[in-house]
Amino acid sequence: MTRPGEHIRAIASRLLRSETMERVVDPIVADLQCEYGEALERGTLWGARLGLVRSYVGLGRALIWLGMRYVGDPRIGNPGAELARTGIVSVLALAVLTGALVIPPLLGGRWWQHDPVFGALLSVTLVPQTLPLSIPAGLCVGVLWVMRGKAVTGRRLCTILALAMAFTAVVWMVLEWMMPQGNQVFREMAARRLAVDGHVLTLEPGLNELGLSRLGQRSDPAAVRQYYLLWALCFAAVPISLLASGLARYVRRAASAVALAISLSISYLGCTWVVATIPSGPPVPPSVLTWMPNMMFLLVACALLLQGRRRRAI
Repeated sequence: MTRPGEHIRAIASRLLRSETMERVVDPIVADLQCEYGEALERGTLWGARLGLVRSYVGLGRALIWLGMRYVGDPRIGNPGAELARTGIVSVLALAVLTGALVIPPLLGGRWWQHDPVFGALLSVTLVPQTLPLSIPAGLCVGVLWVMRGKAVTGRRLCTILALAMAFTAVVWMVLEWMMPQGNQVFREMAARRLAVDGHVLTLEPGLNELGLSRLGQRSDPAAVRQYYLLWALCFAAVPISLLASGLARYVRRAASAVALAISLSISYLGCTWVVATIPSGPPVPPSVLTWMPNMMFLLVACALLLQGRRRRAI
């Protein structure tokens, strides 16, 4: 008969180090088994089960505390811990940035002053429109926050690239499904509120209400330009995160990391806005023009990373 706690101990032994098993998991499992056996000897089955539940809860609290310490302690150089810290800080940063982008336009609207519930619903429909901007910026904050003052090794670079590709996949889903639906719902809700005598106009989807797939099926110049621009924005997390990793070793304070990350994000958005307003002609096709900010940031990032590698070699 398998004693209580053996299955959990077997799983924990595969995930945790031997030192953690000896100091945390094994003592708790031993106490659990001892208390359960003593309760059974006294003939109190429900008391034994209640003690078993308490012991499992204590073991769970200990493992959660270890996980939080593993993730939150910056002195731990394990790539898994750095990956988790970067992901957590990035998600928190993009949540704050998303709110900062959504709330100000709504506060100036008259519907927010007269109908807060309607304004809150409109703010939800605007969230997908801000995510392609806030996700790369949030990743930039996470990389600079966690990697500040550290040299970029090959393992850390792979960690950053893995996060950047995961965030790129999220941005693609937003641009393909969430943003077109959110924009269309926003337009329809605003049209119904502003309609006179209950007359509602039928709103056909514009370029911003088409996903990447439907934009790729159109051949008019505006749609083609929008298509390549959205694809460039989809992969923005890669050059921004690489440039942030190249600059991270020059940053020491958390406030400086956040300020630099916001500056990099604003610079990228400014370059994208300039590229979007430049008329594309035959010498420079839109497929090249719209990707210029990504290529510029990527070249600067590669130069900084190569410079850091040479300094480490010296």
